[in-house]
Amino acid sequence: MRRSRLGLFADVTRQRRDQRGWPPMRGTQHRQDLASRRDAVEELLKAGEPFDEVEQAIDAVTDLTTNQKAALWLFAFSLRAPSEQQRDARAHLAFVQ
Repeated sequence: MRRSRLGLFADVTRQRRDQRGWPPMRGTQHRQDLASRRDAVEELLKAGEPFDEVEQAIDAVTDLTTNQKAALWLFAFSLRAPSEQQRDARAHLAFVQ
């Protein structure tokens, strides 16, 4: 996994601390953090990062709920070309049959 662009995704977590180094309060800050991660996912995909590496980066984040990770994954998936989305969806369907 290339660290140059994927580091951007990891840096979002490290940026979210107040001046004393404490984790931020929940609520608005938490929504902003998720929005920052959404923006990072978008930047990674626009920069040509392979989808599977973005997927792994999302999964590696420890301070997101399963639902938040799923939402980020779905957002990332939606940014792919429709033909890629359909190809992967068909492959997954064939795998589970």
